[in-house]
Amino acid sequence: MKVVIPAAGRGTRMFPASKSIPKEMLVVTDKPVIDYVVGECIASGFKEIVFVLGPGKESIKDYFENNDMYKGIKFEYIYQKEPLGLGHAVLCAYPYIGNKPFAVALPDVLLKPSNRSFKSMKESFYQDHLSKVMVKDVPWDQISSYGIIDVENKNYFSPGSISKIVNMVEKPLNGEINSNFSAIGRYIFTGNIWNLLCNVTPDSSGEIQLTTAISELYNSCAYYMIGKSYDCGSKVGYINTFIEFSLLNETYKHSIEISS
Repeated sequence: MKVVIPAAGRGTRMFPASKSIPKEMLVVTDKPVIDYVVGECIASGFKEIVFVLGPGKESIKDYFENNDMYKGIKFEYIYQKEPLGLGHAVLCAYPYIGNKPFAVALPDVLLKPSNRSFKSMKESFYQDHLSKVMVKDVPWDQISSYGIIDVENKNYFSPGSISKIVNMVEKPLNGEINSNFSAIGRYIFTGNIWNLLCNVTPDSSGEIQLTTAISELYNSCAYYMIGKSYDCGSKVGYINTFIEFSLLNETYKHSIEISS
């Protein structure tokens, strides 16, 4: 199974830093954000990685093409000429995927290197062959900032388990959905997703949203992640991730000074 890493976005939430360097190449402790995600994919058993890049993202290709740490891993690159949304970025990868099952990992969401949620979700796919979306619970007063998923049997839905998706709403208004489970940027799809993506109506910004296609997938499931995710797509999230990952790093943690 191949995994698609969409890295074509402009990263406007990280301006001005991302004007001169792709947000995916911003460093957390001692390596780029996207390197953590690639490491997670490899630890989850993926050996073929498809990057969807945009203008100004050539440094991502340069980094992985000349990295001796990734011998035996096949990297492929495709370019999204215009930023037409996450759904469109995934759709750009179709020539490299075909109708086989595939995964998607967003490069601005990190899990700790010890976290095996992606691997567990992949294993569950091979058991039931149903599309999967990794989720976590978020505070109720923040659900309007996320793609929110409602599931069957919420009372029995716990970390490490799966449940059928019954509804999905992107950045819901108050009362629009009775759930606080947010998609966190790890997906596994069957080939059924392609036709749905091709028929998604662009939103008011002209973008093709992945969540719209997922909401129309028949018999898809949510996987409740174990542990914590880290959002590196916002400045505050990036700063918090940098601090926490650095304090976990055996090389640097004893040398870090924190003053109030």
